[in-house]
Amino acid sequence: MKPVFIVCAIALFAAWHLATSPKISQDTEDQFTDFVATYRKSYASQDEFGFRLGVFNANLKEIAMLQALNPSATFEVNQFADLTIEERNERLGWRAPQGEKRYRNTPQVVTKKVVDHSNLMTAVKDQGSCGSCWAFSAVQSLESGFALANNAAPVAFSPQQFVDCVGAPTYGSEGCNGGWMDDVFDYAITHNVCTDQEYSYTARDGKCQESKCKTNLHVTGRFNIPEGNLDALLEAA
Repeated sequence: MKPVFIVCAIALFAAWHLATSPKISQDTEDQFTDFVATYRKSYASQDEFGFRLGVFNANLKEIAMLQALNPSATFEVNQFADLTIEERNERLGWRAPQGEKRYRNTPQVVTKKVVDHSNLMTAVKDQGSCGSCWAFSAVQSLESGFALANNAAPVAFSPQQFVDCVGAPTYGSEGCNGGWMDDVFDYAITHNVCTDQEYSYTARDGKCQESKCKTNLHVTGRFNIPEGNLDALLEAA
């Protein structure tokens, strides 16, 4: 009976806020009720419930606007639909670790050509509450590069391995506290990697288990692309 009680409580909250927030439609209230139940959201007070309902309503409008501007893409509600822009940026934005970045830029020798590697990408991943987007970003590049080099379907590799293993004293990354994509590539030059299935993601810092990883990606180097420089991007690709 507990799930029934939770759903009833959600419905009562929604009904209360429908009466006090006439600018929010019944359809939005219904969607928010479904959202709260689907993602098991809980709020400390009626005021917070009302605030999150308002944020949800604003995000629905943003989704509709983005969908109208990009009809070939798909925009929809997910577990972040009750977060403000600032909260989303705080949770999902890239965090640089402390210390100076070590990098090399790509040479400016441009070869114009059409490059489409969209079929060499794995499914979109979820970093959770860990500040590990740097590891996920690098893993996607490694997955696509490995597939391209082997003329094969992409294999999902383990971002958790890099969260756990790419740190001090050899590297400058700091796990869930931020990191550099460059460190992942440098690590892959001298270390085997695990698949995501072999070394599953936990969204928290853990003990490095690199000894169980067997795949050699044959990474030989890496380049950084200056922001907005499409010629450099073409040359690197």
